[in-house]
Amino acid sequence: MKWIMLAFSPVPGLAQFLGGRNSRGFVLMALGMAGLNGVAVLGPGLRPESASLVVVVLAWAALAGAMGASVLDTVRHVILLDRDKLAREKRRLLEKGIECYLRRDVETAALHFSALVNLDPQDADSRIYLASSLREKGDTAGARKNFKRAAALNSAKWSWEAGEALRELSEK
Repeated sequence: MKWIMLAFSPVPGLAQFLGGRNSRGFVLMALGMAGLNGVAVLGPGLRPESASLVVVVLAWAALAGAMGASVLDTVRHVILLDRDKLAREKRRLLEKGIECYLRRDVETAALHFSALVNLDPQDADSRIYLASSLREKGDTAGARKNFKRAAALNSAKWSWEAGEALRELSEK
């Protein structure tokens, strides 16, 4: 659906109607139609000294503005759809990982948390979860690496816990 919306985005308002955002689509379509109407009706046969030239320029500007606004709005909407999809996938992986960790299935939990880190490498929380499951699994090198990375990403939230975990791992 997002590719269809992107393909029709130069037509003012059409992609917005396809996406279910009817009021926005109506406004863009009305602006585009006013511009197109002004260009088609007033455009032919105008001489530069004509007073209607201003109207034609404004009509072209309205048409171009509506097309540009439609494209930008559609691209922004498609990017937000992708962000929502990413957030749902992250939430699903986090829930599955925590569920497996609580059941003491640290192998599967580590797989879920690893996939979570691959989706968003800059998320400190995911790194802490992965590091904790790797520590339980016995992978001290992987746990150390992820505890350090989590503390570097969000030192205000995880510096103490990561520091404690790293001290504990170095004592072993």
